[in-house]
Amino acid sequence: MITEQDVYRALMDGTVESPCQWQNSVYIRLRLSGTGVAWRASCSEYVFRDPKVWCAPEMLRRFLSLPIVISHPVAGTLTSRDFGNTCVGIVVHVYVDAEENAPWGIGRVLDRGAAQMIAEGRFCTSPGVIISPENCAETTIDGQQLLVEGASLMLDHIALVDMGEDGEQNRGVWQRDDGPGVDAANTQADNSARASA
Repeated sequence: MITEQDVYRALMDGTVESPCQWQNSVYIRLRLSGTGVAWRASCSEYVFRDPKVWCAPEMLRRFLSLPIVISHPVAGTLTSRDFGNTCVGIVVHVYVDAEENAPWGIGRVLDRGAAQMIAEGRFCTSPGVIISPENCAETTIDGQQLLVEGASLMLDHIALVDMGEDGEQNRGVWQRDDGPGVDAANTQADNSARASA
C-alpha cells in the first residue's frame, strides 16, 4: 500500500520527480528558506541566515503545516481574507537539503491552477517571517551593510513568487544564484503513474 509518506520519501530521494500528482493533490519540493548570504533588493542590503539556526530540528518543525500562498500578502502576514484568496496548499514534510544546507520541504498543493503554474516552472519561494530586532545584528563588510538574522519570532507562510516569463523578473526576497526554490523538474501535468514507484 502506498501512502502520502511514501510519496514524500520518493520526492526527497529523487525516485519521483517534482512536481508529482498523487490522489487529489500535487506534491512539490520547495525551499523553505535560503541560508548563507543573499542580496535583499527591497532593502538594498545583504542578509545572512545561519544554517545552524535555520536547519535546526526545532526550526524545521516550525515550518510544518505552513500555508503555501501565491505572493506575499500586502501586510506581510496573512489575514483570513488573504488565506482564502491566495492559499493553494500546505507544507506537509520538512528536511534539510544536504547540497544547499538549507531547509526544504514537500508541499501539498490542492489548487489546480497553481499546480499547473508550478509545473511550468514559474515560481520561486519566499518565507513570510517576523524577526525581532533583538534577534538581529547589523554590520558592514567591504562597505556593504549586512544584516545577520537570528531565529524568527513567527513563521507565517511560504509564498510562491512569480518569477515572470523570463524567469528572472522576481525571485522573491532572496536574490540567489543557486536556482529557484521550487523544484519543477517534471513539467508534465500528470505524474500519477510514477508516484506509485
